[in-house]
Amino acid sequence: MGFADKYLQKIVHSDNQVFDFNGLPETPLVVIIPAYDEPEIDLCIRSLMACDRPDNPVLVLVLFNSGEMSSESVRQENRRGMKRLDALSQELSNVSWFYLRTALVEDVRKKKAGVGFARKTLMDHAVGFFNGVDRSDGLIASLDADCTVSPNYLMELSKVALADRNLFYIHYFEHPIDSNKALHRGIVDYELHLRYYAEALKSTGFPYAFHTVGSAFSVRAEAYVKQGGMNDRKAGEDFYFLHKLTHIGTPRLLSGLTVYPCVRLSDRVPFGTGPMLRKWNDQGEDLSVSYPLVSFRKITTLFDRVDHLFVSNDVMLEVDPDVAQFMNSHGDIDKLSQLRQNCSTSGAFRKRFFHLFDAFWVLKCLNFLIEHGFCKDTTLSGLISLGLVEEKDSTLEALQILRKREILENK
Repeated sequence: MGFADKYLQKIVHSDNQVFDFNGLPETPLVVIIPAYDEPEIDLCIRSLMACDRPDNPVLVLVLFNSGEMSSESVRQENRRGMKRLDALSQELSNVSWFYLRTALVEDVRKKKAGVGFARKTLMDHAVGFFNGVDRSDGLIASLDADCTVSPNYLMELSKVALADRNLFYIHYFEHPIDSNKALHRGIVDYELHLRYYAEALKSTGFPYAFHTVGSAFSVRAEAYVKQGGMNDRKAGEDFYFLHKLTHIGTPRLLSGLTVYPCVRLSDRVPFGTGPMLRKWNDQGEDLSVSYPLVSFRKITTLFDRVDHLFVSNDVMLEVDPDVAQFMNSHGDIDKLSQLRQNCSTSGAFRKRFFHLFDAFWVLKCLNFLIEHGFCKDTTLSGLISLGLVEEKDSTLEALQILRKREILENK
């Protein structure tokens, strides 16, 4: 009986068994790539093919997908892309370590169609592959079709798959920056915001302050199954999935490899890099501002008192009034009382507290504070207040400082 038999029996896809795993060798690493209207997907695959050769085989799964509402041009692009990759597979027929498999799924119901459905379908099939070769420790790496990777990407992931036992990982990423391109300023501001947000969240005492980027994480097959698999949200699937995994572990950041997400305008998903750049480019969206540090400081007044909350709700009188107001409006005080009754130790209470007051709760609270009079401020101002950059630093210099900091802290 395989480790994932029960999980695989429960999931139902209209595209069951779209990948042919016949003749594939056992491998500890599967890379999954959803593809929707990606005319340059070849660059992604060739980037993987150009990676330093690991000691073990690697399987790459690409799912070209479109919904029932997708245009004919999208469908045609998907079909062309699949034909190109199938031809590429022929070039790999004599390569003993790199295995590429593609599949095409069309007319996905409107309710389901989207990147979440595609990523879930791919990851479920990766679990099916690992279940067949009895590798519950197999590593599933999530990538996007518009990314390239550092030459050591596959080698580092293979080493982790074999020599490390963490349940899931966050991959270091950098958006390519070219000062000659029109999107340069927008992507610098956007990535700086992402890195500032993680640092500000960390400063509150929140234990799970990490980036949630769909193209930059990996998870063990056993952990994936244990937490019920990926969701099929149309956007934000990575955020919800990765934070659900914190119920069973804490991610390790792999800073020795790099994922390079493409810098482009996009409307493939409701939010994310592409849509934000489009808003910036078309509508003048200000990407240089973020949630003010004062709003994170307010949340800190709650997180600093977790151990005291295990004893009594009386300590809520010491929590910032605006945060307390948000909590009262969402029934959080009653939830705290129920949580206390269900936990026998302060350690258990602390762990479950941060699953209740999770990253999504933080985001909702920050938005509540903005709606109630706290204006966004420049990202640079927040970083200066955190003591991470100086007033003389430009946004590009600040971004470079944060990138180096993240790598050094996780060596």
